[in-house]
Amino acid sequence: MENHEIDPIIAFDTLYTSNQMQMLKVILPYMQPQMQQMIAVYIKLNELIIAFRFSKGTTCSPSSKKEFDLSSLLKDLSPFMSDSEKEMANQFVSMQENMEQFKQMSEMMQMMNDMDSSPESMLQNYLSEDQMAMFKMFQEDS
Repeated sequence: MENHEIDPIIAFDTLYTSNQMQMLKVILPYMQPQMQQMIAVYIKLNELIIAFRFSKGTTCSPSSKKEFDLSSLLKDLSPFMSDSEKEMANQFVSMQENMEQFKQMSEMMQMMNDMDSSPESMLQNYLSEDQMAMFKMFQEDS
C-alpha cells in the first residue's frame, strides 16, 4: 500500500489466523469441491478458536489506534459500499470540507475585522518611520 499503511482487513485477518491456516487457504482452490467445503469450515472454525484465545485480555485492534478521521474511514470503507452509499459518503466528505473552508474563512474575516482597516495602520508594521512619513506626505497630496 502507499505510504506504508497497513490494510486494516489484512491486518485483522493476519491477527486472527495462523500460517497453517493461510497455507490451507492458498491450497483450497486446488482441492475437490467436497473437500473444499470441509476445509473452509475447518479454517473458519480454527480462526474463531484463535480469536477467542487471542481476545482474552487484549483488544481486537491489530495496530495502535489511529486518530479518528471520518474522511479516511469512509475511504477505507468505500470498497465495500454500494454506488449509492459511495455517492452519499462523497457528498458528506465534500460537505465536511466545505464547512472546514467556511470556518477558516470566518476566522480570517474575524481577524481582518479585528484589525484597524486603515492602510496607514496596516503599513505601520512594515514600514520604517521615514518610509511612513513619505507615505503620509504622498497621501496628503492625493
